[in-house]
Amino acid sequence: MGWHVTPDAGTDAARALLNRDRAWNGYALADLEQPFRQYSRFALAAREGETPSAGCLALQHPAITVIVPQGEGEGVAAIFATIAGDLPRGAELSVRAGHRQIVERYYAPRPGLHEMLRMHTDAAAFHPPVASPPRPRALGRADAAALFDLYAGYDENVFREELLDGGCFFGVEADGRLLAAGGTHVVCPGEGAGAVGNIFTRPEARGRGLARAVTAAVTAALLAKGCRDVVLNVRADNAPAIHVYAALGYREHCRFWEGWAERRPLG
Repeated sequence: MGWHVTPDAGTDAARALLNRDRAWNGYALADLEQPFRQYSRFALAAREGETPSAGCLALQHPAITVIVPQGEGEGVAAIFATIAGDLPRGAELSVRAGHRQIVERYYAPRPGLHEMLRMHTDAAAFHPPVASPPRPRALGRADAAALFDLYAGYDENVFREELLDGGCFFGVEADGRLLAAGGTHVVCPGEGAGAVGNIFTRPEARGRGLARAVTAAVTAALLAKGCRDVVLNVRADNAPAIHVYAALGYREHCRFWEGWAERRPLG
């Protein structure tokens, strides 16, 4: 049975597929709404006579370019074969193990592709710490300079000032200086999804439970906004962070590979 590929599917068709695995698609669901929708393209594949069971998001935002496949491997292969000529020249890959071989026919990863965990929680599973002194406070645009100062020590930092607009950021400070902070990559109450990120504690302030307190505050804020599924990414070898997130009720959903890759020559 052959595959039918829709290179640029409509929002409703994309949403139907993404909702089959909301924990994996926590980021992609946000790309169904503005301001990201104008930069995103969802290619879908369906067996003849059936609904789509494979897809691939290509997000080409001014700040980031991302490729995220999902679903049946044969369908993903059909999608890449169809849209190969339109793929971005370079992209950040988020690829589960079953799709990696397919994607690497078209993209050559740079050194430093990391094994990651996608972790997930919801209102039923989330359990914040009973006590978390000092209490994190909400951060906004006025705190941008302090956040840039904090994240200067964070090699994996992807913070952008515009993330504060509509996002949920919290921090713990002492003597007017942020010791720890965390926030969101995407917030999409309309799709019921949010993604936690940018969790960082200064080395000299570690061991005090600040990362746990900040993560709990961000998660609670997302749930209060109507994000019924909250996700985050963490490197698979970062045991201390995984322990913090697990203590708050986050559970491993899947493992995947993440990193920058360049498109291979066609033909």
